[in-house]
Amino acid sequence: MLYTRQGCTRLTYGDRISLLPPARAAWIPGGLRHRAQMRLAVDYRSLYFEATLSPSCHSSQRSSAWVRCCRHC
Repeated sequence: MLYTRQGCTRLTYGDRISLLPPARAAWIPGGLRHRAQMRLAVDYRSLYFEATLSPSCHSSQRSSAWVRCCRHC
């Protein structure tokens, strides 16, 4: 999970591009090849979870999965 507290982050996966605005989080499934680019000053946090904590996310789902953005509560 990538949380951007201040500033914006450009997320790239394959041929897809997404902009992660401030105060938002992106769920990035484990094993998904991606790139996070930040310009200027960005305050962000990265959280890594053990894969066994989410058995419902199989590797076969990763190919069609993309970064899911959600509002930070």
